[in-house]
Order: sequence, then C-alpha cells, then structure tokens
Amino acid sequence: MTRTELLEIIAARENSRVEFKRDDVAPEKVAKECVALLNLKGGYVLLGVEDNGDISGITRNSDECQIWVMDTVFGRFVHPLVIPTYEEVVTDNGRVAVISLDQGISKPYSLKINDRFDTYVRIGNISRLATHEQKLRLMQEGGLLHIETLPVNGTSLNELDQEKFTWYYQKFYNENVPDQELGELLTRLDFAVKKDDRIVLTIAGLILFGNSPAIKLRQSGFRLIAYPGSEPDINSTFDEGIDGSIVSVRRNGTIVKSGLIETTLDRLQILISEEKLNENGINRERVWIYPKEVLREIIVNAVAHRDWTKFTQNKIEIFDNRIEITSAGSIPNNQTLEKILAGVQYSRNQILSRVLRDIGEMEERGMGLRRKVVPILKKEGYPDPQWEPTEDYFKIILYRK
Repeated sequence: MTRTELLEIIAARENSRVEFKRDDVAPEKVAKECVALLNLKGGYVLLGVEDNGDISGITRNSDECQIWVMDTVFGRFVHPLVIPTYEEVVTDNGRVAVISLDQGISKPYSLKINDRFDTYVRIGNISRLATHEQKLRLMQEGGLLHIETLPVNGTSLNELDQEKFTWYYQKFYNENVPDQELGELLTRLDFAVKKDDRIVLTIAGLILFGNSPAIKLRQSGFRLIAYPGSEPDINSTFDEGIDGSIVSVRRNGTIVKSGLIETTLDRLQILISEEKLNENGINRERVWIYPKEVLREIIVNAVAHRDWTKFTQNKIEIFDNRIEITSAGSIPNNQTLEKILAGVQYSRNQILSRVLRDIGEMEERGMGLRRKVVPILKKEGYPDPQWEPTEDYFKIILYRK
C-alpha cells in the first residue's frame, strides 16, 4: 500500500471495511475487529490511527509489531487460523501498520478467549455479536450448514402435496412410492427429518412439494408489485403475494398441476404483455414486453440461489420502463458478479438446484445468465441489463426497448 492510498483510506473514515486502532490497544480488541471483517467482505485494520483519523503512529519496531500481530492477535485470539497480510507505511506523523484481510473462506470466524468463542459481524463501522440468524448465514457461507435441510417447525406430511412428490419420484427414480415408506423416503432424500417420532418437512421439501409453503415459511414465493410510473409509489396498481411449491406436474407434455414458476409467469403475462396484430395483419395475439425465456431463467435463479435465512420474500417490481427481480441474500461466499456472468458455477442450495435440473428448469452447467439472459436480450435489441449485488439482495433490472 502506498502512502497516498493509506491517506485516502484514512480520509474516508472508519466504515464497513476499515477500522482504526491505537498502537497500545489490547490484542483481543484487534482480533475482534479482524473477525468481524473476515465474516463480511474483508478490509483493513490500521494500527497507529486514532478514532478521529489522526495518525499517532506505532512505537514498536517492525519485527516486534509483526510478531505481535501474527502470534498474539491471530495465533491466540482468531479462530479458525488466518494468515493476514502485514505491512507498514511511513507518514509524516509516524508509521502505520496495515493489517489487510480478504473475505474469509472458513466462516464463521470467532474471537477465541479461553474456552469461549464469540462470533462478530461488521455493521457499518461497528463490530457486533452475531445474531442466531447471522451465525446460520455464516455457517452456510462457510459450507458448514445447508440451510435447505433445516426442518420447518409446525409442518408434517399434511403439508406435502403427495401428487407432486410422487410424480417427481416416479419420473426421476423410476419407482413407485409405497405409502407406508413415504416418510422414510422423504427423510432419505433430505425433504424431511424425523423429530420426536414425527415427520417434519425441511425447507427444501416444503418449497419443492408443499401445499401453500408461505403459510409456514413466509419468505417463500414472490411478492409481485406493479407501479403506475417509473418510481415506487404507495398507490401501486397491483400488489399480490404468489405462493406455491416449485414442482409442476406434467403428463404427456401438458402441465396438469402448476408450480411456483409457472404460476408466477402466468401472473406476469397479464401485467407485462400486450395484444398486437400478428404477421397476417388480421388476427391479434398476446406478446410479452420482455422475453419470456429470460424472465423464466431469472425467476428460477432467484428461487434456486436465494438465502433462506432471510425472512423477506423475493420481489418482482414492474415499472413503466423496466422490471426488477430481487432475490433475497447476497452473492454466495467466494463468488463475484464477474464470475457469475463468466459462467462460474455456484450453488447455495444444492438440493433445490438438483431438483430444478431434474425437472428441466435449470441448466446442468448453471450458465443461464451467460448463455440465455445476456445473448437473448442482445439479439432482440433490448438495453443491457443492470446487475445490483448487495450484502442483502441480488437484483436484476431489465429495461424495455
């Protein structure tokens, strides 16, 4: 890091990626900030900088300070072990030690003191103890927990649409489902768990095959809103929650029981299609304002890759000049927008992705955005889509021609 870069970082003040610490700070306090940054997107801890941004400098020599950071701060207090980048920058007011941290790949990281492990997260310029939901999310990002296999309290086989599950199982496992083994079969496939001698559906089981999943899992489904102009308005022209399990039942090429994807597209067709004369100039036909195949791909991705620890529904918002589709949760750990658009596979919810591939809603290679969305929009003359990844959601914006 150059002196100019350091001074620019200091001038921007403490934020979600930067923390200032005095030289005489206790090692566990430095470790706490490092843990919080590792659990977010990484960042810098600057030793020798006051809270107000004044540089007071470090007094220890370079070797002593580096050993203190590596052996004491990280060796004793950060779990699991991380090796940061350490460097020093000389300024007019003294040396500043820069601890650089990439986003951690073994989340959750904790402050280890004696036999206690406390997990911290970064919210703005403050590091706070993680809530239960935040810990679950970190465990999911670190690959220690698959949220979709968690049981949904209050569910039982009564919430299962047995026709949907039976159709799926017969089609893709080529076997019938014995009634007396239904619960055991669901459990083996991670669609249910046994809890106190009862069968309870998992998140995956409920949203794939459940009856009205949003009753027991409020974040499932979509909220579909249409506005009269180009900005959000309290006087929306349409506002409806769309519920339903994902799987559709198809027989002889015909859908006999719709799933969430088909139901959502049916609702959308009413709102974003228009009647036009066909090529013969006599008959009228309904034409989509946005390519249906593109919408389907984005909707499927919004369901497959959303973060189920978030208690908000996915949203589809329609404006007079665009449509915005928002999936709850940030991009999964170690992914970037550039990697996704390049076709790098990622799967936050492996069970959902597997079933969606089984029923033909997802590509095996997971390259729908690269191979469908972008090329189709370009071929049909639409403006480039806009991507908006944040720490809370991933939004795709499509503009009208």
